[in-house]
Amino acid sequence: MYVYLRSEPQLWTVGYYDGKQKWIPESDHSSSDDAAERVAWLNGDGDAYAFPISRSELESLRFRLKEANELVEPLTYENDRLKAANVRMAERIAELEEELQNIRDEVTE
Repeated sequence: MYVYLRSEPQLWTVGYYDGKQKWIPESDHSSSDDAAERVAWLNGDGDAYAFPISRSELESLRFRLKEANELVEPLTYENDRLKAANVRMAERIAELEEELQNIRDEVTE
């Protein structure tokens, strides 16, 4: 059975005691609530959340994902803008090549 203990002033460690009463650590948490949730999950508590990470870790990941999306969104817009500019440049090059060919044709007539 998994349990948790306060291993440092601001650190709770989840783990278990093996058959020889040796402490086997499994994970560390910054709060007793997170450690308790992890213990509940590891011990098969059906009421515990379904992910093997704490709620605070999940919230941290959500925050980091939001930050990443905020960085990616302007880059996506810029990429789309550059793609459109590239298409316009390719069209203009085709027009100029056609004009150049027309001039060559006039000169050779």
